[in-house]
Amino acid sequence: MDDQSGQTDSPINNSDLPVNADDHEVPADFDLWRFEHTFRVNYYETDGQRRVHHSNYLNYFERGRVEMLRAAGISYKSLEDAGSMLVVSEMNVRYLAAAEFDDVLTLRVNVLDVRKVRIRHSYQILRGEELVVEAESTIACVNHEGKPNKLPAVFLEQWKAR
Repeated sequence: MDDQSGQTDSPINNSDLPVNADDHEVPADFDLWRFEHTFRVNYYETDGQRRVHHSNYLNYFERGRVEMLRAAGISYKSLEDAGSMLVVSEMNVRYLAAAEFDDVLTLRVNVLDVRKVRIRHSYQILRGEELVVEAESTIACVNHEGKPNKLPAVFLEQWKAR
């Protein structure tokens, strides 16, 4: 069913998702390190000129990371419940053009590197063939107290196997 943003939501049965990422094997035909997500800009994401407010791009990047995990069958909620919080420790964004209300955008997320407690991502947001925004982030894995926590083994194993 389409929601008002133009995104198509497929039903998710949380009972089918792993309790944590280590209980899960990513399907052999799924690339955990590259993901593409298409969405429509909502009016509330824009400023007075109907252009996407710069802060909303950070939300788009997070949406891309969460949807990438979901597409691999890994529930971010389950990761947190198991004690692994993925937090942004660095974000660098380059704005190249202005996206506007009702634009259909494509977000490309690529994993650049995986270390014991960190993942580096790159992002591109395109409107058709036009590059609107590009960015890189470092995501750290921490426990509920905010202390560094080793990433779930599935991330490290999949990165080594690529």
